[in-house]
Amino acid sequence: MLIPLYISNTYFCGIKQNDMSGWFSKKSRLEKLQKKYVALMRKSYRVALDDAKESDRVQEKAQEIYDEIRHLTLLRADK
Repeated sequence: MLIPLYISNTYFCGIKQNDMSGWFSKKSRLEKLQKKYVALMRKSYRVALDDAKESDRVQEKAQEIYDEIRHLTLLRADK
């Protein structure tokens, strides 16, 4: 079951992605996963118009990434 999230070019769950001060800083694993999740969800919505099974496969991959994001977020909250 996918939990809907607000997805746009600049925000993922309230975290600003396009900040000019961070151009040369390395992205954390969490940020990389968030970007990959957004890309997969967009692909899933695009593919859904043509092929429902392929869309489901892409959503399953996105769900795995989302589960990892939740896990990392919970680990970070414990510190």
